[in-house]
Formats: sequence, C-alpha cells, structure tokens
Amino acid sequence: MQANHNPHRPESEMISLETALHPGPSQEQTNSGASLATVSHAPTDGPARKPTVVPARSVETVNPFTRAASPAATQMRDRLRAMNLFLTVAVSMLVILAAVRLWHASPANPTTAGTAVRVQLVCIILWGSLVVVLTYVRRPGPRLLVWGQWLTVMGGCIFSCYFAAEKLFDDINGSMTLFLRHHPAFAAVAFAFGPCAFILAYGVLIPIPWRQCAAQTGLVIVSPVVLTIVIGLTWSEYGILLFGPFLWVLFAALGFCYGVVVYSAYTVSKLKEDVIRAKRVGQYRLLDKLGEGGMGVVYRAEHCLLKRPCAVKLIRPRHADSETGLARFEREVRAMAGLSHWNAVDVYDYGVTEQGLFYYVMELLKGLSARQLVDKYGPLPPARVVYLLRQVCAALSEAHERGLVHRDVTPANVFVAEVGGQFDVVKLLDFGLVYDATNQFDGGTLTQEGVVMGTPGFMSYEQAAGARYLDCRSDLYSVGAVGFFLLTGHRPFTGVSAMQVLASQLRGEYLSLRELYPDCPEALAEVIQRCLR
Repeated sequence: MQANHNPHRPESEMISLETALHPGPSQEQTNSGASLATVSHAPTDGPARKPTVVPARSVETVNPFTRAASPAATQMRDRLRAMNLFLTVAVSMLVILAAVRLWHASPANPTTAGTAVRVQLVCIILWGSLVVVLTYVRRPGPRLLVWGQWLTVMGGCIFSCYFAAEKLFDDINGSMTLFLRHHPAFAAVAFAFGPCAFILAYGVLIPIPWRQCAAQTGLVIVSPVVLTIVIGLTWSEYGILLFGPFLWVLFAALGFCYGVVVYSAYTVSKLKEDVIRAKRVGQYRLLDKLGEGGMGVVYRAEHCLLKRPCAVKLIRPRHADSETGLARFEREVRAMAGLSHWNAVDVYDYGVTEQGLFYYVMELLKGLSARQLVDKYGPLPPARVVYLLRQVCAALSEAHERGLVHRDVTPANVFVAEVGGQFDVVKLLDFGLVYDATNQFDGGTLTQEGVVMGTPGFMSYEQAAGARYLDCRSDLYSVGAVGFFLLTGHRPFTGVSAMQVLASQLRGEYLSLRELYPDCPEALAEVIQRCLR
C-alpha cells in the first residue's frame, strides 16, 4: 500500500506500509520480543539519508513555587492571605480573652485558659507565617498555593479539635456534665460552632474546585467527630453523655454545614465554566463544546474579527496547576505546530487567557473520527481502509523524520474529514503523548520508565510494558491495530477492563483477523499481522 503521492513532495519523504514492513537486512531489528519493522524514509534507488531534525526552543526550567503571576494565581494568593489574616486576628482576640481569664483566675475557680493559649498560639504562628509568606511572594506558583491551602486547613483542624476538647474538659463544678445531660442537642450545636464557622469562611473566601473544597473542608468536619468518639471510648463517664443525642445532633449540624459549603463550591465551579464559555479566549469566541480528553476540553470557536471557524483546546485547571501537565501541553502544541503535512491537523495560535487557562487554536474539521465512523456504519471495506491508512502513514512520516513518536495512534485520533470538497481526508490528532526521541522539546524528562501511557489495545507491546525509549516502530504497531479495528470493528486484544486488555496484549493473545473477516485480502491481512507481531 503506497502512501499518497503529492507532486510537490519529494519521493524521499514518502512512507509506505510495504517499505516499512519489508525492510532490507540493514534495517531489520528485534525489540524485546516483538518483531516490529523499522520505518524507512529513504528512496529504494538512492543512499539513505538521516532524518531531518528541526531544532526547537528548549523548555525553560521553572520553579513550581513561583511559576507565573497569572490573574487566577494572584486572586488565589490575595484571598488565601485575607483568610489567614482574618483567622490570625480572630484567634489573637481569643488569646487576649484567655489572658484576662488567667489574670482573674484563683485556686477556687480553676480554668483551662493556659492550655488554650498554647494551642491558640500554635494556630497564630501557623496562620501568621502564611500571611507573611503570601505577602512576600509576589508571583506565587501552583505548588505554593496548594501548600498554603492545606496548611490553612490543618490549622483549622487543630483549632476545631481543641475547641471541642477544651469545652468538654472545662468542667467547672460539674457544669459541663449537667449541660451535656440536660441539653445535649444545644451542647452539640455549640460544639459545632467552631468548625462550621471555619469551613463557611473558607468556602466563601477561597475559590477552589468543588472536589478540592470537599476534601479540605471535610477534614475539618471529620476531626471533631472523630475526637468526640475517641473521648467517649476512652473516658466512660463522658461516653454515657456523648453517645446519644449529642453525637447525632453534632453529626447532623456539621453535615448540614458541610453540604452547604460543598454545594456552593460546586455551583460556583459551574458558573465559572459558563463564564469561560461566554467569554473570549484571546481573539476567539467560544461557541459550544465539541469533546474532551484527558488533558483538555475542545470548543467550537470563531475568530472575533475574521469570523473564521476554528477549534480551541483549553487545558484542564488541574493540569494547569501541574508543572508536568503544562510541559506536556506546551510540548503538544510545539509538536503539532512544527508539522506541515496536510494529514496532520493545523495549529493557528497558542496562548494564555486572562483567567490563567492555557489554550491553543487549531483548524475546525468536519467529519467523524475513525471510531465514530465504525460505530455508526460498521467495519469499512478493505479499499477504504487502505486509503485511510496510507494517509495516516504519510502524516507519521513527517513526525518520525523530526524524531517524534506519536504514541497514541488510535481510531479516536484518526479523524476522517471533508476538506475543500474532498472526502476521506485523514487528519491525525492529539499529540499530547508525543515522545521526543531527539529531546528537542522536553529533554526526555516527561516520560518515566515503567509508567504506561497510551490507549490499551492500540499501543505497542513495548509501550504497554512501560518502556521509556521508543522509536517509530511503536507507531507502526498502532497503525496495524487501527487497521484491524477498521476492518473488523474490534480491537486486536480482548478484555473487559483496561488491565485485562493490557494483560492479553503482553501475552500476545490477539484475535485472528482471518476468523473475524475471512474475505480480507491476503496481502492486507499479512500487512496487519506483521504490524502486530
């Protein structure tokens, strides 16, 4: 199956499945139990030439504690600082009140204010230190902000637990015992005041995603409940009073407040998504969501001035807070922007929004992915499969010449589009897992040995085994798996879960193309089987 010939493209830059799968003696290699052919980029009638590598800007080493002064990071810094300043001032007032109690205390009227002051001073030092750090660091990075959030929450846990313990053991003349015995519900509400006030203030002042809010405020809510249970089990005289209406009312009050905070955070998160969709992204206006993947969400958009339709991919906020996630996103953009083949998707623009979200703009395609095509119309005829695979190989040829291994050639990333009135034009998508064999983008730091990255059932054997260093044969393996899927509608490997598929793949237990499609042309079946060996 020869690749598409373009009169404006030299023959030496073409790739064919037959050339790739029938290399000469000098090209044949064996690789950890899988016989995969090496891609040849040289013409058969001339000397081999080295792949051309286009140099690119090296990725700057960034400090995750002080990455960038984006508006979102600055807003988080300011609010986190305000939260800690408010807590510092409030607890300082309690220290003053405790000092007054100590001043007027007498042996006949004991008080636990001394212990309270020590615990409160710990919280003041913790929160006050965060205020100083957040004031000093003018360009906070995501890691610093996350640490600041968790340290603030840890201070809240310490204060909430001691608030409950102090009131419980501050038993002056048996007054607390009588209070718990005669008014357990009211006592539970009083004990819940501290943690409830903290999480309400935290949920209002700190704009974080609702899942993160649920985890952090949940720690503050659970702490006093666990402490109450431990005290009741340790001291039997308190267990009689605590294990009853007091514990149920305490749990209900804390749970209600927790639900309000988390639901409010969820509502705010949804409103933020709506605002992002309504606002501009640079010079582009988002219209509607086309799809989403592991790292980002893709929207249909148009240029505000040119009215040119396009697709905008926004990186997810959780990846924007990760140094590795941002590096992968930048690497994907640079890899795609460096490709000029008509079977690779075109990238128009790249930047950062005012909200601190990273994005890039690519051409808007009309059509279906290969997976959608098979799901909707069933397996494709052999001639059409050959036509599509030739274009996939042509796009991979340029990437391989630049030292890039796609690592995620799947039916979902092979888009069958209508371009310029021409149908069945393949566009290779999603270079988010691209492996840079020449270290021109990431210096090899984004790929870890033993970590499986890719789509089960379509990644190569070495990739499924967690190999760090791959070459273009890995993509050729995936091309064979895509061809198998287009011809049969099934993945080459069986399994209900991803782990079962990987296990079948590592054992080499792939399905027989002949059994699933007996009428498949012999030459095509041989090419597919050679790719999968």
